[in-house]
Amino acid sequence: MDSLFRGTLWTILILFTLPHLTCNMLCPGSCLCNFKGAVKCVGDAITDIPHNLPVHTYLLQLNGTQMNIINERSLADQDLLSRFSLTYSHLHAIHPNAFHVAPQLKSVKLSSNDLSTISARVFSPLATL
Repeated sequence: MDSLFRGTLWTILILFTLPHLTCNMLCPGSCLCNFKGAVKCVGDAITDIPHNLPVHTYLLQLNGTQMNIINERSLADQDLLSRFSLTYSHLHAIHPNAFHVAPQLKSVKLSSNDLSTISARVFSPLATL
């Protein structure tokens, strides 16, 4: 009975620890990820939206990057992403279809960038914005 109890305790410990380990193992360089799905990336080394973000990412904050453009596929494969922020960077263009791959976005913050104009259709697929 004692070994069964220990085995159960180990299983519970692993189940509670695994999400923390998995999230940290999959977090891209220059980023900090938490187990709840928030990812914050900072620095000049970032020139595009990082690949291999945790699959449960709901919040992506990019700050002080060298990103010049949000491409047509930059936000692809981020099905749970609902909040996106790109601030204090060198963003000067957004592809007209950049947000078509992420229609579930509810919040987009693009302050303190080098944007002068944005196509009227850029935000059209974001019905819940």
